[in-house]
Amino acid sequence: MRRILCSLLAAMTLMVLFIPAATASSEWCEDDPALVVRTLSGTHVTLHVTTYGLLSGSADRDLKIRRAVAATSFGYVSDPASPNAPVAATVNGVKGTWITIYVLVPTAGGQAFPTYSVIGTGTHGKGEIGRVPTDDPGTAAPETAPSGETHYARVFVADK
Repeated sequence: MRRILCSLLAAMTLMVLFIPAATASSEWCEDDPALVVRTLSGTHVTLHVTTYGLLSGSADRDLKIRRAVAATSFGYVSDPASPNAPVAATVNGVKGTWITIYVLVPTAGGQAFPTYSVIGTGTHGKGEIGRVPTDDPGTAAPETAPSGETHYARVFVADK
């Protein structure tokens, strides 16, 4: 019995000395609704606007952030007279339309928090074609924008 206790004590001591402690990292919540856009050729294309909100670590505040992210409003500019109007184009031999998408994440209980959205052809940011706010796709730390403000991205949507 004594050997077992000594072995357990030695094992626990080694675990404490050599296993690194967990470190804190950013935690994001997300919502991923679909947005059906119509290109200038009349093609309907389903995009996903995956919106992320940076959680604070406080259960009460995080609940408000999750609700705000779920209440995100978004759409696209379809008015040809608008300065951000859709524009027919060919990119790398593919015909499609440049479309301006807007995203508005409400504040959480009147307080802004960092947000960003990935616009893609698949769910959960897959098939990324743009971001709100705009930054380089695939960056490890995305550029964020405060909630409570409308942000835009201009994306190329291919005719299918």
